[in-house]
Amino acid sequence: MRKATYRATLALSKKKLIVGFVLILCVNLIISVAAFYLMHSAEKNAEKLSVKYVPEVELCARMNVAVLQRIRLLRAYDFTKEAKTYEEATELSAIISDDFQKLKKQGDENPELEKLNAALPLLQKLNREYSNLMADTKAKVEGINKAQEHMKTAPHNS
Repeated sequence: MRKATYRATLALSKKKLIVGFVLILCVNLIISVAAFYLMHSAEKNAEKLSVKYVPEVELCARMNVAVLQRIRLLRAYDFTKEAKTYEEATELSAIISDDFQKLKKQGDENPELEKLNAALPLLQKLNREYSNLMADTKAKVEGINKAQEHMKTAPHNS
């Protein structure tokens, strides 16, 4: 009787072990499928980042540098009144306009770039205002230069 009970308990333990291993394998399989799906999703997101967001960030960074250089050059032009600095600022304005068009195109092609699309009208307005400021500064400097030339050539009253 003891042997029969021992064998029945042993058979039941084997069944429990087999069921336990099968459950572990099933859980492992479920986790593996979920991990595969998540990795595939992460790969798509990484590709999306490299194709859409990285070029946007590169363009914005390049525009930022160009804008800061243009501000510096316009201040230098206002101080030194050298035409060369104004020409350099004008060249930077062309680069900024070109980069702006690229950003606008990227925003049109990728509506999920919400922050970019929201900032584009403000960027355009600020660029236009700064271009007007550049023209006003040039007119002011040219007026000062003409006045100085006129003062040099005018006869002095003694």
